[in-house]
Parts: sequence; C-alpha cells; structure tokens
Amino acid sequence: RQRQMCIRDRFVLGETPAKCLPYLLLEKGYDVWLGNNRGNKYSRKHLSLSSSSEKFWDYSLDEFALYDIPDTIDYILSTTNNLQLTYVGFSQGSAQAFGALSLNPKLNKKIKLFIGLSPAMIPKGLNHPIARLFVETAPQLVFSIFGRRAILPSVVFWQKLLGRLYYKTVVDKSLVLLFGWTSSNITHNQKAIGYPHLFSPSSVKSVVHWFQIINNKRFQMYDEGLVSPLTKITSTNLKVHRVAPFPVQTISAPIYLIYGKNDMLID
Repeated sequence: RQRQMCIRDRFVLGETPAKCLPYLLLEKGYDVWLGNNRGNKYSRKHLSLSSSSEKFWDYSLDEFALYDIPDTIDYILSTTNNLQLTYVGFSQGSAQAFGALSLNPKLNKKIKLFIGLSPAMIPKGLNHPIARLFVETAPQLVFSIFGRRAILPSVVFWQKLLGRLYYKTVVDKSLVLLFGWTSSNITHNQKAIGYPHLFSPSSVKSVVHWFQIINNKRFQMYDEGLVSPLTKITSTNLKVHRVAPFPVQTISAPIYLIYGKNDMLID
C-alpha cells in the first residue's frame, strides 16, 4: 500500500525534479496530493456562488481550519481507503493545520505526521513602515480601501502584462519591502519558473485576519467586532471582549517544524 502524503501550497517550483518536493516523494513511493486554497487562481469554482460576489470571498483562516482542511483530509482518506496521512504545509499551509488540528480533536488521529515548513503562527509584522501602517489600521478602513472580495485581484493580469523578467523584478523588490527577504537562496531560473505560480489572490478578510493576529500577538480566530480606533469610547459604548485563540495546546498529532532563523514571519 502506498504511503499517503497531503501537501499544501507552492511546492512544484524547483528548476529540476530533484528540487521539487512532490516529485522526490513520488519517487520514494508516496501517494502525493496537492491542495489548493479557496479563492486562488486554480480554485474559483463554486456550486452556487459566483467569484464576483462578496459572499464567495467571505472567509478567513477560520474557514480554512473549520472546513477546508478537514474536508480535504477526509476526501483523500476516503478515496484511498487509508486511516492516516502525512501533512506537509508551507507558511500559511502550516497555520491552517495548526488551526484545524486545534479545533478538531478527531482530526489529530488521522494525521501520521504534520510537517510545518516556515510555519507561520504569530508573525512579527511587516518590514516597510507603510505596510506596517496597514497592519495597525482599523479593519473597516482596510475594507474601505480594498473592498470585501479579493486582495490584489489583478495579479494574473500583471503577470501577463509585465512578462517573466519584469514581473520577477517587481516581486523581488516587493519581498524586500514587505518582509526584508532578499531571496538570495533562489536562482534566477527558479524565480522565472516559480513566481508566476507563487502568488495568487485571496480574500481581503484573510489578510485582515493576519493583521489582527500580528496586532494582538496571539494566534486567534477572526475578530468580527473590533472597535475602530476612530471611535470615541465612552462608558456607555465600551464593549470589552476577547476573541478566542486557536487552542493549539490541544494538538496531539506528531509535529516536525523546519524554519530559517532569518524569517521574520516565524515566531
């Protein structure tokens, strides 16, 4: 029987098969499944909603953890008639697993091993002061600027318009501004191959959720009721509340984490 491996996000980007994790695992006898997050350019279909509607984009990390990850795992195990699989997640793919495993105790029994690569949980923040300003601003202001659907919906258009060379340059400069990443460990050819597939739209609500996690310095569920900093707080309208954290201390599945010490998004 083949060993099951569920992989999330951005792994088919190497210059050669020897640098592509799914191909390496396939050669070692694993049955490899690649997952897509809802809303990216490979996952825009829905039974009843149009991708142009706000309701289609009304999701955050909560929905990934509550529905998408458990459903993906159950689908794979049901299709293969296996009881367990190994889960590999990169960056947010790790955060989604942390959230799903913490909220769903039964899911832990279906995970043979959870491998987190650059496991995002409580990022320290963004590199550029203007980017940090967006992180610290009120969610309603972010929604007013970017809307309530996709964040950067024209990314595919710019990929085609700029071409591989200029698009690579824009991405390199953006990564330095946002995260301080020089991408010095990635070759020119790998960037040319990988960058067009690496970035894809997600919901504005998902980005706001990460801003909330950064601001509160806790891995928490989405806060629907944050008071705007522009609101005048009085004794009559003050509402004290604290959003529930993802209870990661309840996770029982075996975990193996791999990260780089210069990665500012890793706590």
